[in-house]
Order: sequence, then C-alpha cells, then structure tokens
Amino acid sequence: MKDTLLKCKIDQSRPFPLSVELNCPAREIHAVVGPSGSGKSTLLRSIAGIHRPDQAEIKWDKHIWQQSHQGLFLPPHKRLVGSLWQQYSLFPHLTVTQNIAIASPWKHHRRRQQINELMQELQLTERAHAYPQALSGGEQQRVALARALARRTPLLLLDEPFNALDRPLRTDLLQMTRSLCQSHRLTVLWVTHDIEDAFLISDRISLLRKGQCMRTDSPEELVRHPHDLYVIKQLGWQNYYECEIERIDHHSQKIFWQGLELISHCPLPDGYRFVWATPASAIQVVKSDCAKLNTFKATVVCSEIHAREKLLRVRLGESELLVPAPWSCPTPGEILHIHLPPEQLYMVVY
Repeated sequence: MKDTLLKCKIDQSRPFPLSVELNCPAREIHAVVGPSGSGKSTLLRSIAGIHRPDQAEIKWDKHIWQQSHQGLFLPPHKRLVGSLWQQYSLFPHLTVTQNIAIASPWKHHRRRQQINELMQELQLTERAHAYPQALSGGEQQRVALARALARRTPLLLLDEPFNALDRPLRTDLLQMTRSLCQSHRLTVLWVTHDIEDAFLISDRISLLRKGQCMRTDSPEELVRHPHDLYVIKQLGWQNYYECEIERIDHHSQKIFWQGLELISHCPLPDGYRFVWATPASAIQVVKSDCAKLNTFKATVVCSEIHAREKLLRVRLGESELLVPAPWSCPTPGEILHIHLPPEQLYMVVY
C-alpha cells in the first residue's frame, strides 16, 4: 500500500460552503470531478496556498502547510507544488525555452539539460525559439506543463487546463500527461467537469457536489457499484428508473417496474427509495426465442448517434431505453427483443 502523502481537510462557510476531506497516496493521479461552482478550483487553490480557508488542515508528508487551529499557514512559494491552471500565463516576451527555464531550480549546464529533456518529452524541440503568440493552443498547453514539471516538485495540481482543446487533441495530451507524471514519479491532483477525461487517466476519482465530497473511488468501482443517482448522472447513463424492490438475498432482488418484473444480481445499497439503472452498452438485442432472465419485447422509436456509438431508443412499457444498435438497424415501430443482464442491473438510492 502506498503511503499517504497529501492529507487535506477543509471546512469553510464563506465565500461559499466547502467541506472536503481528501487523501492522496504517493504517485496517485487523483481527479476531482464536479459541475461549475462545486468547489473544485477552491480546493486546488487552498492546497496551493493561494486561498486560505476558514478552517483547514493540509499536510504534505511530514510538512504542515496549514493548520488553522494552531494558526499555521505556509505561503505558496514554500509549498512543494507545481501547478497548471486554466490560463497558461506564459510570458509573451519569452521564448518556449525561456518560459520553461524560468521555473527551473537548477543553474547553468544542469538547467539546459533539464529543459532539453522536457522539450523532447513534450515534443517542443522544434519550437524552442518560438514565442507564445506563435504557438497553437495545444503547444501552449505543453509549454505550460513543461514549466510546471521544471519546478521538480513532487505534487502537481492541474485546474482544467485541457478544456479549451478539442476532444482528439485533449485525449492525446491527457495520455501524454499521465505518461509524464508516471515517469517523473509525481502525485497529481487535478480537477475537471468531464468524467470521461477523469476515467481516461485517473487512479481514483472524487465526486464533488455543492461543496461536498459525495464519493471517492476507482473508476472501476464507480461503474461496478454506483450506489446513488448522482453517480449515475455523472457517469452519463440515461437508463435509470424509479422502482419497487423485494429482496431475494444479499446480492439479488426482484424489481417491480411499470408492470414488469426484473431480477437484479447487484448489491442493494442502504436506502428507502430505489432506482434501477444500466448503461446502454450492457443491454443486448437478442433473438425472439431467448430464454434468459429479463428478456422483453420492445418497440423501436428511433436511432440516435451518441458521440462514438449508434444507439436505438426503444419503448419498453411506458418508458424509453437506449440500447446498442444491431448491425441491421431496425426501423421505427419494429419489434425487437432486448435482454437486461441481471449482473449489470444496478440498484441505486434515489
């Protein structure tokens, strides 16, 4: 088990309520995901020392950065933090090489060696003498990342630095960032409102809502055990419906929904009102003679393109579900049979 290096507990009422406790092990890439106004950037600014919460205990390894009840507060320049914010803040009168060099703690030959290595890693060598105004958005982002890495701090904070980039470029830079952070043995805390980005490179994810941390878990566990409706919505699932349940055993229950009876083989979380939920990708279009549990007739409503996949919207009972489109796409009004696997019929608290 990796040692916990970053320990952060924040409690403030102004300028808006924020109550968060966060622990990051060494060399973890940890994403904080939430909508605008949920407190993501304030959390990062507090760790960096740019914002001073009313009550906070922030520690890095054995170093205390803030301990409010003792009046301790370490200024930003003394914290072991590299950061990359939404605004890259490159110096317009400095070249790529000079922008990176300004953050390096080394002198002379060792500094030149470090800068050359970073420019090679970030594919900036050919732009070494260019000025920021001559760079593309992706190149500016890479220069800002190289400058953050040049500080040689063990903790890197990222505040949605990829959002202004288009999806293909953003994906490439996210993967490059993960590779660089791993090779530099960094602990990374970054915030984003896009859970798809978080799933792409993060070891663990914390979900923030209105200044509260709703859940911290690995991407795999968030999908396998979503538990509550907020997680379902963050995952982008559209198939979720309020229902009544009857427990069969610890991991199984009957679901009563719109006159239909379904079986779920997923754990039942603590609660009183429940929703059953499943991702569109889990539902199977099957032959009419399929004898599996949770197989029903459904009527095709229309086909839809969702990002990278084509889905069918079908009517089951009085509701509509999204399901994967088969190779021969049915026409509206056509009847097909769908199977909802019990092991992917998740129970969540409503």
